Amino acid sequence: NVFSNGLDTRTRGLDIVLNFATATGQDSGIDWTFAANFNQTRVTHIRPTPIELSASGQSLFDRVAISTLETASPRWRLTGSAQWRSGPWSVRLRETFYGPSSRYQDPGDGNLYLDKAGAKLITDLEATRNLGAWTSVSVGADNLFNTFPNRVSAAALAASAAAGNPAVEVYPAFSPWGLGGGFYYVKLRRSF
Repeated sequence: NVFSNGLDTRTRGLDIVLNFATATGQDSGIDWTFAANFNQTRVTHIRPTPIELSASGQSLFDRVAISTLETASPRWRLTGSAQWRSGPWSVRLRETFYGPSSRYQDPGDGNLYLDKAGAKLITDLEATRNLGAWTSVSVGADNLFNTFPNRVSAAALAASAAAGNPAVEVYPAFSPWGLGGGFYYVKLRRSF
């Protein structure tokens, strides 16, 4: 492991959040949230690689490392959610639209391969029933429709296997919504 203050980055962006509520009846309503995030990170300066590493032809910050900083996170994300509540019941629906992201990988064959996560819409849904002042039960899903990112480059997988490393990721680890697909749950909550 090496600790280094080897590069400078600059991140610029904008966050916009809008919250409001609408009444739908005597004891019911919908809480709305809309959010947008736009950002861009750029590497502005790279310090020279220490002589101990550069003499062997290695670099601390190659194209893979730079792409991890600059493009592995989406430049934009849009979120809309609505939580309906009526008496002891509530239902929350959230839609998150992630912009595209990408990162280079180097499987060791001397070539770089570009993996792309692609722009995707992720749906989360949860229904909750309050059972009293201290207890509630919820049924829900994160990533309801079991959405996965694009698969990593088939050529990179083949190059990794040829280099003796067949146990590599099939989906890009930088995916902003994870690699596990849908997560479905029943939750009992008790407050003390």
